[in-house]
Amino acid sequence: MSHLLENRTLAHNLFATGNAALIFAASAFYAVQSTPAYAHAQQSEVPTPTAAEAGPAAAPANPAMPLYTSFEVIEKLREGGYIMLIRHERTEVPSRADDYTRPPAECRAQRNLSVAGVVSSHETGTLIRAAGIPIARVITSPMCRATETARYMFGAEYETDNRLMHHDPGAQSKRPLDQAARETSEVIDELAPVLADGNVALISHGGNIFKSTGLRLTEGEIGVLQLDEQGKAIAMGQFTGSTLGFYIRMKQAEEASEPAE
Repeated sequence: MSHLLENRTLAHNLFATGNAALIFAASAFYAVQSTPAYAHAQQSEVPTPTAAEAGPAAAPANPAMPLYTSFEVIEKLREGGYIMLIRHERTEVPSRADDYTRPPAECRAQRNLSVAGVVSSHETGTLIRAAGIPIARVITSPMCRATETARYMFGAEYETDNRLMHHDPGAQSKRPLDQAARETSEVIDELAPVLADGNVALISHGGNIFKSTGLRLTEGEIGVLQLDEQGKAIAMGQFTGSTLGFYIRMKQAEEASEPAE
């Protein structure tokens, strides 16, 4: 229910701009967000957890460190040194099937961003910058819905890594979900030297993210990881682009209420 409220807030903000293209995108997204097809697209990449996964495996990697609230996580990101694990933005509804016999950059053979996904990528990127969150590096799955999220959210300076690519769910799969999750974890484990320069944004897919970290993200949602002294990834929390908007408005209100010197 909270995601539905945040999505309605996003649509409301876009209507307030008066921009015809943004209003059209907001209208389209608002119309589909509560449909069964939209719900199916949100869950299509994330496998239903087994009893074991629904227990400890879905919890933070280090139970001794509690998950933080969305605003607390954003405050930490402003300091730098964390991994922003982003599920690609919203995709077409109804969705097309991915053809894994084709190259990952062949957009015609896979599910792609919807108009609402493009607009949301732009808005989230703008809010990340407005919140003062430093980004040292952006690494993305080579699939089109991920690279487009990277480009619209962060600009042209991003890298692709095949290890972040969506798993092949086919019966004769050469890259099943467990392998994709292991490879996603490999990318995460290699980031320790880079984090001294700021945060690193990784853009991947729901199944990979859930199996490697326990974070169950909707399309466009951001999970935050910290590497401990042993290099083990700790899930800190998660938030949406709309939450960033709430955070910025809260900070602006706090500044406005401060007495003048």
